[in-house]
Amino acid sequence: ICPPPLASFCFFLAVKRKFYAVNNPMTWLSALQHCNSNYNGMATIQSEREEWHLLKYLNESNIREKVWLGMRSSRVFGRWFWMNGDPVTYQNWVNDPSKVFQNTCFCTSLDPNQKKWVRQDCAERAPFVCCMGE
Repeated sequence: ICPPPLASFCFFLAVKRKFYAVNNPMTWLSALQHCNSNYNGMATIQSEREEWHLLKYLNESNIREKVWLGMRSSRVFGRWFWMNGDPVTYQNWVNDPSKVFQNTCFCTSLDPNQKKWVRQDCAERAPFVCCMGE
């Protein structure tokens, strides 16, 4: 079952969902394209429990740097959204996410050291987490 192309590790979440950490730094857009082509898309975090399991998995996989998640800000509306359309019901930001301005686009990474989400320039390169399953 694991791993599909370029995946470094595989993690099962609630049996129905698998996270794949890809330790090949890319821009957020390239990571999104990779996840959409090879998996069901980029990872989303819907609860503190999900985040805890993902952080544990990243720690066990020796991934210590920020990883891209499937969330970005809207240039038009100035708010955050998951690329798969899931509602943003859980948030865990290191900084104030409301400081997103129209005509500006930021992406979201998870910092395993701070155990928090970080607003980050989408053009930066970072490892990322993809998702398979429901």
